[in-house]
Amino acid sequence: MTDAELRQAVERARAGDLGGVPAILEGLGDTDNDVRLRAAYCCQQIGFSTAIESLSRMAVGDTVSDNRSQAIVALAAIGRPAVVPALIAALNDSEVAGRGNARASLYEVLGEEVLTLLADEDFGENEDPEESAKVGAWWKTASARFDPASVYAIGELAHPSVFVRLLKASRGDLPDGVLNNLRNWTGQDFGRRPRLKALRGWERWLAANGGVYRAGRRYFYGREVP
Repeated sequence: MTDAELRQAVERARAGDLGGVPAILEGLGDTDNDVRLRAAYCCQQIGFSTAIESLSRMAVGDTVSDNRSQAIVALAAIGRPAVVPALIAALNDSEVAGRGNARASLYEVLGEEVLTLLADEDFGENEDPEESAKVGAWWKTASARFDPASVYAIGELAHPSVFVRLLKASRGDLPDGVLNNLRNWTGQDFGRRPRLKALRGWERWLAANGGVYRAGRRYFYGREVP
């Protein structure tokens, strides 16, 4: 598997052709560390649900910390309830960065309700050895409120309007993660600065195009992804 093949698969998906998805899935199991990393990033961009099983294994089992973290972030970008067990398991990652990515990803999918259960760990301090058990117990009950076939962002049915609202609520520079989500979902880019100009671009786009997007569905460059 080569970087060029992975880039080609993403380009095909931008044009509405998901025929390159099997190549990306193959890349997740490649023996080359960098290929697995790039394949997981492709999954983050496109958001197809067939990657959940492979990414879940990668998130907790890859021998490379950066690869585990990328798989965690990709699972959050897919956003279906099926990603949550792997994100909970990743709270036990051996690296602070991995645990931090798992916490951020759980929030990105499930919203504020999960925050009270997450440790406030800083440079390896304040780690809670019961954290994953607490979140797992909560999810055992809370999962009934989440439709397995739907995509979620901060505990809501995912939609570009959720991301635009997050942009508007942010302070200082517009958050890269939210901007990346909007670019991947819509294929649009209104930049980061000036802040007000970028926000107005997204607001105008949403007013004109938001009705095309179905809440709880995942999109890549304006096309629904299974």
